[in-house]
Amino acid sequence: MQFRRALVFLVAAALVAGEVGCKTTGAASCPPCPRCPEAAAAQAAGSRSDPSTSQAAEVLARIGGETITAKDLMNEVGGRLKQIDAEHFEQTYEIKRNALEAMIDDRLVRSGAEAAGKTVGEYLEAQIMPEPIDEKLLKLAYDENAEAIGRPFEEIAPMLRAELEARARREALEGFLAGLREQAGVAILLAEPDKPRFEVSVRDGEPARGPADAPVTIVGYSDFECPYCARGHKTMHELRERYGNKLRLVFRNFPLSFHASARKAAEAALCAHAQGKFWEMHDKLFASNDALAVEQLKGYAGDLGLDRASFDDCLDGGAKGSEVEEQIAVAEKLGIKGTPAFFVNGIAMMGAMPLEEFVQVIDAELARTR
Repeated sequence: MQFRRALVFLVAAALVAGEVGCKTTGAASCPPCPRCPEAAAAQAAGSRSDPSTSQAAEVLARIGGETITAKDLMNEVGGRLKQIDAEHFEQTYEIKRNALEAMIDDRLVRSGAEAAGKTVGEYLEAQIMPEPIDEKLLKLAYDENAEAIGRPFEEIAPMLRAELEARARREALEGFLAGLREQAGVAILLAEPDKPRFEVSVRDGEPARGPADAPVTIVGYSDFECPYCARGHKTMHELRERYGNKLRLVFRNFPLSFHASARKAAEAALCAHAQGKFWEMHDKLFASNDALAVEQLKGYAGDLGLDRASFDDCLDGGAKGSEVEEQIAVAEKLGIKGTPAFFVNGIAMMGAMPLEEFVQVIDAELARTR
């Protein structure tokens, strides 16, 4: 129904009126003179080379004896640019889909109105007749939201009634349009664009759950102090239960600068990983994400049976600080700006997405790998 939202509001308004979103290092020598034999050989070789290779080797800047090539630049910003591309494709598709849905509904409604010998407004008004909002329903709606409304019932009742009536008309309209589509056998053939894939390699020794040869790998970037990450953590647990050994989960840290305890919590998880208990600490931190002071982190290590002296030295000495920094740098190159952020076989899914959206992507990946 979300794709028809624009039309819903347009038609609702029409009812009222009566009508109807590289570092490539190398010698900083000048290219061969065009008159030299070497130049002819180089040009001949270049004419046979892959254009993408020559483009990647294009020198964009010189710094003394070093160069910066197009490949170097893309290594730095490629992830961010791909994120922009992904957002562009999604927004373009949504605009097209919304417009297509609206065109379908418009034609169905106009056809029905013409067959009934009525204007669009008259036709819809005859078809959409929601039940009137009685005083009991109005009072119930007020009582359920009284604290948020913060105004007396008598004062707000007319506006509340108008809002409930408008909502009832929208719901009735959506139901009516759905019925028209079913009767007409509408089929939408607009293809959703393929989602871009990011190169997200997994290294040995990273915190991971599930077999290394699982057909689907989810690399997640998270912040232990982020409430949305805690929600994402719950979703990952549900996915593991659903897919078992078909799924591998890899965890990486991306503590946000405005979360005061997040960086030390990230280090604590990696200190626990050094003692073979990353996931136990991971689960503990998300369960206690409003209590992540250093002394509390040390307490959790004791609760989990870790060697406290070793853990405390690791945390106090910042032994895992550089590893956290490295994970942050990689995340930023991938274009990640917030948490949680997930890559399902390289397909980006940003934010605490609903379980069903992950299931849709994972099922498609399993079908593709088969």
